[in-house]
Amino acid sequence: QNKQPVFVDLRLLISGSNICFSMMDLGKLFNPELFYEMHKSESPETHIGTSLIINMSKEVRYFSTYRSNNLVIYL
Repeated sequence: QNKQPVFVDLRLLISGSNICFSMMDLGKLFNPELFYEMHKSESPETHIGTSLIINMSKEVRYFSTYRSNNLVIYL
């Protein structure tokens, strides 16, 4: 297989008790919020990582610009 490397930018911002995690990548478009909504009725063990992040977060924002995935999570 001829796999291309994927660029990922991770940032963690902490201010007092507020935590913001941001991730941007140039991979295949993937909206974790939509993915979670489509699969949340399945067994709790299925997609546990996505479920944990969505349920632990105060706010999750996803947007796509210029073929990039941008995910911002407020904890």
